[in-house]
Amino acid sequence: KMDWLVRGGQTESENGQLCLNLVPPIISKNMMTLREADCKSREMLSQISKEENKLCEEVAALGKTDPNFDEAPFLQRYQELLGRRHEIMLILDGQMKLLQESYDIIDKKITDFDQCTKPLVHLLPQLLDEEGKNSDNIVRKKKKRRENNETQVAESTSFNSAVPVDPNEPVYCTCRQVSYGKMVACENTECAIEWFHYGCVGLKEELKPEDVWYCKECTPSAA
Repeated sequence: KMDWLVRGGQTESENGQLCLNLVPPIISKNMMTLREADCKSREMLSQISKEENKLCEEVAALGKTDPNFDEAPFLQRYQELLGRRHEIMLILDGQMKLLQESYDIIDKKITDFDQCTKPLVHLLPQLLDEEGKNSDNIVRKKKKRRENNETQVAESTSFNSAVPVDPNEPVYCTCRQVSYGKMVACENTECAIEWFHYGCVGLKEELKPEDVWYCKECTPSAA
C-alpha cells in the first residue's frame, strides 16, 4: 500500500497505529517490539536512578555518623543495581538489532521497487511533457504571436462591410470584427481578447519583433 498520508482528526497515537497498519507485517511487528522495549528500558532506568540516589544518600549519612559501618549490604545493593543496568544494555542491543533488521528490509523493498519500475523509465519524458505542457504552450503561443506580427500585412487598414463575411469566422479586437489588415497581439497570455486591429488601438507604425505591447485592459496587471 502506498497511502502513507496522515489523516486529520486523529491523535498522534492513532496516526502512528495507522502507519503501522500500512507497512509490511514484519516491520509493524518490529516497531511494536521497539516501542515496548523502549518504554520498559525507560521505566527501569528511572527506577534504578532513584534507588542509586537513595543508596548514595544512605551511605553519605552513615559515613558521617559511623565511619566504621558495615559496607557489605550496601555493596550488595550496588551490585544488584549494576546487574539491572546490564539488563537495560541488553534491551538496547536488542533494539539495535531490530532497527538494523527493519532497515535492511526497507532497503530491499526500495531496491525491488527500483528494479520493478525500470521498464517504466521510458514513460518519464512523456509524463514530464504533460507536466510542462501548459508552460510550453504559453511559450509557443508568444513565439507564434511575434511571428504573426512580423508577417501579417494587408493592404487595407479598415474593415470593408461590403465584403461577405463567414458567420463562423472568429472575431477579434474591441470592435468584435473578423481579422483584417495589420493586427497586434497583447503580450498578456491571459488577455481576454488577444488580437487587436492597428487602427482600433491607435497604432500607426508597424511594431518590431522585439517590441512588447499590452492592450489597455492588460497594461495595469502587466506593470
